[in-house]
Amino acid sequence: MGILHHIGRYFSFMASALRLPQKGRVFRKATVIELEAIGVQSVGIVVLLSLFMGAVIAIQTAHQVGGWIPAYTIGFTVRQTMILEFAPTIIPVILSGKVGSNIASQIGTCAGALSVGRKKPTLSVNSQRCAGVSGAPSSKTRLYSPVVLYNVGGAPPPPQKNSS
Repeated sequence: MGILHHIGRYFSFMASALRLPQKGRVFRKATVIELEAIGVQSVGIVVLLSLFMGAVIAIQTAHQVGGWIPAYTIGFTVRQTMILEFAPTIIPVILSGKVGSNIASQIGTCAGALSVGRKKPTLSVNSQRCAGVSGAPSSKTRLYSPVVLYNVGGAPPPPQKNSS
């Protein structure tokens, strides 16, 4: 098969993944639920890790420069370091790990449930049909990257040639 065939399959897949949902009300409800699960439930781990990082930065700064600068300067330095350096770099890494693990567990749970119900191998499940109402794709499948959906089973398997 030529490269144009694969490019066409990719754009066909993207068109099917990005089309409007069949039931807008169900899609909006599922989107709000997932935004809450991904965003609001991540606040706790971000706060906890930020507290520990701030404590470590304060201890290290006080150890390095304590004695020759005033104590309030250590607090100012920790604040500036957390806001300017760690907030834009460390928090996205924390969130990407948490969101990635949530998405992977949702795909695994969905694929496992469908494979047990239909007695099919887990990797052959089409993840676009998972957890939808009356066969409609859920909002979960619309938030994933195309690469993840393609590798999980969103694309059909290549045709097999007869050896006879």
